[in-house]
Amino acid sequence: MSEQIYELLSHFNLSSLEGLPAVLEWAPRIMGDLHEALWERIYNAQYADPPTDLDIDQFRFLASASIRGDICQGCRGEKIESLGRFAALYSDETIVPLPLRAPEGDCDSESVRGDLLRTIESLIRLREPIQAGIIKPAVMQTAHCKHDADRAQELINLTVQCAEELAEEHMGQFEMLYEPNRGGRIPPILYIRGPEDYIEHGQAVIQYLEPPQWVAKSWRPDRDGRIRLPAAKVRKTGWINVLFQRIASDTSFHLAFGLQRRAKLLTDLPGDTELLRGIDQEEPEVQNQRAILTNALSHALPFTNDLSLAQTVRLRKELRGAFEQYRFAITSIVRSHERDQNLTPRRAREIFGDELLPKIVALESQLSAERKRMKVKALATAGVISAMVGLGLFGFLPSSTAVGLLGGAASMKIADQVGDAFSPIPKVASNDLYFLLKLKQRGRRRKT
Repeated sequence: MSEQIYELLSHFNLSSLEGLPAVLEWAPRIMGDLHEALWERIYNAQYADPPTDLDIDQFRFLASASIRGDICQGCRGEKIESLGRFAALYSDETIVPLPLRAPEGDCDSESVRGDLLRTIESLIRLREPIQAGIIKPAVMQTAHCKHDADRAQELINLTVQCAEELAEEHMGQFEMLYEPNRGGRIPPILYIRGPEDYIEHGQAVIQYLEPPQWVAKSWRPDRDGRIRLPAAKVRKTGWINVLFQRIASDTSFHLAFGLQRRAKLLTDLPGDTELLRGIDQEEPEVQNQRAILTNALSHALPFTNDLSLAQTVRLRKELRGAFEQYRFAITSIVRSHERDQNLTPRRAREIFGDELLPKIVALESQLSAERKRMKVKALATAGVISAMVGLGLFGFLPSSTAVGLLGGAASMKIADQVGDAFSPIPKVASNDLYFLLKLKQRGRRRKT
């Protein structure tokens, strides 16, 4: 099903990121055609090939808006790449909701244009893991029978209500600074600051085309050219409610679609799990700690970034057994730390670095020594065989007589030595971290 998505993008000359700027110049009719066709194909693909092993503890996740790069536009490209690498290095399936709303006749064209640009960017950057079935793109709309649809709507209403209560509860923890239009091309800007549990980097920046209605004419900027909004105005802007409704939207989709596929919410913002308390089957805090740990993997092991996403996916297919061994080794580390309430992304990187890097170095040394032994054994065995052939020991005797002269054990030993000496599979291949070792070696060869 994913091939139909990329065939459509190719038809609109959107096979690579270089084609994205053209979307900015498209007429509304062309943009509407792609929007409708793309939404339909993504929607159909997300319900194609449902998993059949839901009773097995699989590695399935649903990516939150933060971790898929939908909140901070400055981090978007990096976050998408990081999400793709995480999925390739760890998950069986990672559901990635895309910022594409259902086509509607009255939908604002510029809003649709922005949604299309972000959606297409995600699809292009994540092409390899999507085509490999590791990442499942989705639109945030679910398909249910009448009975299930009513229950889903009740769930949505509940999460929306909880989000409104949370917004009111945490309203005092946010502050806003408004910077009026200074003339020229600099638009009015609103700076929102608050807890990093709820707002990425602790700050968001909103640009306006013109001064919003809640701005008072009597306001005067300070020496920095900014105005601090009073509490009543902070509430009136509506942005805190928007922030928590975004969490409600992610939570609702996770409960209505993600849990059907036994997926766990993957996020790097602790506040994203706020609405899951008392609803989900697993403690939200455990999910959050697990996400911090697994997301820190590629940061703790820099060499995992040396291969492209496509090469990483290919290596995973090539070394399927080694990949499974490595993943269970990583999972054991995650589970031993997932209830650490003081866990931070930095500490998570240190955990993986401390527990994995020394083992990779030791494995490299072991592989090097093993190859040297194999080379020496190969040369020695080849020398013995050459001497036997040179002396004509086997040239005039039947094979049964030769075995009798050498002794069965001796002849078998020589055969084993020949097999070991020229065997292409090293013994370290049985190590749990062999997949990581090969990842590092391939990356090193690519750089040289």
